Amino acid sequence: LPISEFEAQISTSGGKSGFKTGTYTGKFTVAIADADSDKMQTASVNWSDFKLTWRGQPIRGPALTDQLDKITRIGLGAAGTAGKFDLVIASISASSRSPSLAAVNEEEEESDMTNLVTFDDAKETSFTWKVVNDPVMGGQSTGTWHVDTAGHFGVFDGEVVNVPSLKAPGFIKAAADGSFPDASSALAGDLVLVVRSSTP
Repeated sequence: LPISEFEAQISTSGGKSGFKTGTYTGKFTVAIADADSDKMQTASVNWSDFKLTWRGQPIRGPALTDQLDKITRIGLGAAGTAGKFDLVIASISASSRSPSLAAVNEEEEESDMTNLVTFDDAKETSFTWKVVNDPVMGGQSTGTWHVDTAGHFGVFDGEVVNVPSLKAPGFIKAAADGSFPDASSALAGDLVLVVRSSTP
């Protein structure tokens, strides 16, 4: 079966515990669409659902809500489940209201959003993404990343396979480093991803 659960990953300049600089990780699910469908979905992760980890292990540190003006890396990951995936990303934003609450109108909805990542060459929100394939103990998971310049979206695909020595799924992640827009105005909201997933 194709993978439908993914990780949103955020690093900040202050997200650390002692010498350990961690990553805030939260999970989101995307329904698998027909291969010929171009309809996007909205997935969200509440800031409180992000957990600070270092090399996969939980560490103590500041809450992500205290770090929304200090974001230095945003990434996506596939881990924990073996399978193929094909994830298209139109944007990653910070929303000051939960997507479960209906906006009064589109203009109000947009005013509640702070774009963090887009793929339209906008200076403030366009970044270079890189893929990291599983390097742990002979991991064989592989993925690719590219930007569809015509459609203005990123494409993250690949296959997570079991690490032979561990007999457990490996991981793949794609991430961008940079100076991201201040998302602290969305303190009471969520990270919102506009995405599409289909069977590879």
